[in-house]
Amino acid sequence: MLEILNIEQAKKWADENLYEADLYLFPLSACVKNGLLIDIDGEHFAVTETECFGCTWVIDEIKRLSDEDMRCYGLSCRYRYKAHTIAKPNDYSGITEIDAGFNI
Repeated sequence: MLEILNIEQAKKWADENLYEADLYLFPLSACVKNGLLIDIDGEHFAVTETECFGCTWVIDEIKRLSDEDMRCYGLSCRYRYKAHTIAKPNDYSGITEIDAGFNI
């Protein structure tokens, strides 16, 4: 459900998903400013709202861990994200919140 895009993919996504993208000088910046994409490291972006298995997920937070945090907690993923569902099928009985790690 976490959709990571490189900068070229993010530019294309912005052109396709930003309402009236042609009115913006920098559609990618407009998407980040309007909360449609989250800038992870300047080269990678996460789509804020995605659909997976009939559920609509929203990314609440993405953070980069320090070397100290990774050592202290024994983690192997540099980045962590939190997400929750805002819509799900009536018969869905799975998780509705995520706090997980990922690497780019």
